Amino acid sequence: MKSPEWFKELRPHFTFYLITILLGALGIDAALSSGLSWVFRTIQASMGAPAMPPHFYFVLGCLIFSAILLSAIFAFVLAGYLRRNTPPVFLTAPPLSPPQQNVTVLPKTIEDPKLVDLRGDIRETYLAQFDTLMHGSRTYLVLNVHIVNHGPDTATIIGCGVRASLGSFRADGTVLDSIPDSWRIKKMRKGVVLGVVYDEHLIEPLLGVKGHEEIYTKGIPHEGWLAFEFTLWGHMEFPNAQIELFLLDSLKGSHTIVRPAGVYSKEGELIQASQPALPPKP
Repeated sequence: MKSPEWFKELRPHFTFYLITILLGALGIDAALSSGLSWVFRTIQASMGAPAMPPHFYFVLGCLIFSAILLSAIFAFVLAGYLRRNTPPVFLTAPPLSPPQQNVTVLPKTIEDPKLVDLRGDIRETYLAQFDTLMHGSRTYLVLNVHIVNHGPDTATIIGCGVRASLGSFRADGTVLDSIPDSWRIKKMRKGVVLGVVYDEHLIEPLLGVKGHEEIYTKGIPHEGWLAFEFTLWGHMEFPNAQIELFLLDSLKGSHTIVRPAGVYSKEGELIQASQPALPPKP
């Protein structure tokens, strides 16, 4: 269960790329202004017209570059809107010709059951934002899941993804290969009569660790944690959204576990601990 290589290379250098784009935009504007200045001066000299002041070409270059940039941003936003709101197209087979009178039609057979049938439920959900960008944010989603194979064959999980949706909002997350050691689940201790006491819990075990993948045998449950990262435009959270967990098994079968949208009680919160967590007291 790995993140795409290009995403892992881009993530730690996002600020560098942003500064590079801004500096490149200034360079393009300067080059455009110089080119416009040379073209207009040549035309005006051939026509005997007086030359315009230098700042005129700079302003004209800024306007042209801004128009190109705004057109590109509008095209990007429009493409994202169409991608989110265009219904999927499903390919269908052509209709079969009706059987002839002298042909015996056999009854439709029942399809074979899935060889690997992963089912389960999402038992805990935690959201947090630890990295804030200029116009966006990285939102982290940590799930505690319970998975059981109901099929006859044995398999492992080789890939997973997640989607959060609520109304017109929809976002896809990228699975993290590991959970940082500083992350904790902070929960209120139950059974305390006077006062409020909180405990910090380690996030373990992590499912799908490379080299230690769980083997899903029929009827044997597995429970553990999965973590995902969302890069969003703006600063938002979605605690009540529908969560769809997509799983791909080693026999190339796909499975989906859904937590419906709704109102849920807050069991705790995802935090970054400044020091190692103490084990909860009995």
